[in-house]
Amino acid sequence: MSKGRRVHGDKELDELQRARKTIEKLKREVSTLRRQISRATNPERMADLHDLVMRQREEESQREKAYKENKKDKIKWQCHECEGGVLKIRLWPRLDGIFYNRVCSKSPECGNKTRFKKYNAETVQGILEEDEKEKI
Repeated sequence: MSKGRRVHGDKELDELQRARKTIEKLKREVSTLRRQISRATNPERMADLHDLVMRQREEESQREKAYKENKKDKIKWQCHECEGGVLKIRLWPRLDGIFYNRVCSKSPECGNKTRFKKYNAETVQGILEEDEKEKI
């Protein structure tokens, strides 16, 4: 039996860690803004601070949106053979154009891959491997 401690599931623990991290980040942001406001005495400086805060919020929302999209893509392109890996796009430049196939991220153990197809950046969806972005 546990000694009065609450047992967390993996998902719940991840959400708690994410919430704690967000709270700490907001506390740091508040302390930084308070220091800047205490230094600011003229209205021009206050306008600059307001712009800075708005830019930070916009960047944060863009990061959150990208994180959510990445999470959705990982679920969508999950490998069905090993169920632990993700099918990532690997590009192959050839004389007749750029071709691609999808390879499981656990490729040495899993070996799941798709056949080669002609690559079109507008129509092909999925997660590119990190070193493949420069081949486009």
